[in-house]
Order: sequence, then C-alpha cells, then structure tokens
Amino acid sequence: MRSPDAASVGYAALLTWMRAVGQLSRVGVEGTDVYGAGLARLLQAEQIDVIEIDRPDRRARRFQGKSDPIDAIAAAKTALAGDRTGTPQAARRPHRSAA
Repeated sequence: MRSPDAASVGYAALLTWMRAVGQLSRVGVEGTDVYGAGLARLLQAEQIDVIEIDRPDRRARRFQGKSDPIDAIAAAKTALAGDRTGTPQAARRPHRSAA
C-alpha cells in the first residue's frame, strides 16, 4: 500500500480548514496546470467549484512588492465575482502520474 505524499496530506488539511471557516461555494486556484493541479483535483473530487485565477498583474504590483496575503484576498474576491476566470487546467486533461 502506498502512503499519501506530503502535498496530498497538506491539501486535505487545507480543505478541512476551509470547511471549518465557512461554507464553500467555490475556490479560486492559481496555476491549476502546474503547482495548483493537485489541489484543484482534490477540490473537484469533493464537488467544490474550482475557478482558475489569473496571475496578479506584475506591472501593477511592481512598486508594491509580492504579498501572499494580499494575493490570496484578491484571488478570493476575483473568484467570488467571477472576474478573470477560466476552466481549471486540471479539468481539461487526465492526470499523468510520474511512475
């Protein structure tokens, strides 16, 4: 039997935390084709609407610097509003396992 990898354990913990905070209607995920793919697959398997969020505008943030909390709030607002969103990459093609 194969044990779950650290990422899947982390995704499950994140999902537990999100459910504890409030009712989930949809989740905005940036990078559903690469680093957000595993999270997007878990959320979709749990019947949660996943919205692909565009990367923040680098020009607009050039002088403000990177801020994960600000980016997370902006992503949540974008997902709720339905702005700049698309179909998650993970939903477009089957998962390829690294064997």
